[in-house]
Amino acid sequence: MTLTGTRPIGRSEFIGLIAALMALNSLAIDIMLPALPAMGKPLGDVAGIVSSVFGSSRP
Repeated sequence: MTLTGTRPIGRSEFIGLIAALMALNSLAIDIMLPALPAMGKPLGDVAGIVSSVFGSSRP
């Protein structure tokens, strides 16, 4: 089976995609930081929240 109309991703597109994914990760950290004390108070463990949020995003 051959696919028509498809092409491999270019170098600049790949670099742009990786840069966007890295920026999204930084944005997620910056969004969560102000709410971290409020999230950690009821649960009693700020380090556990950080580990669970960023540990769950690993493949």
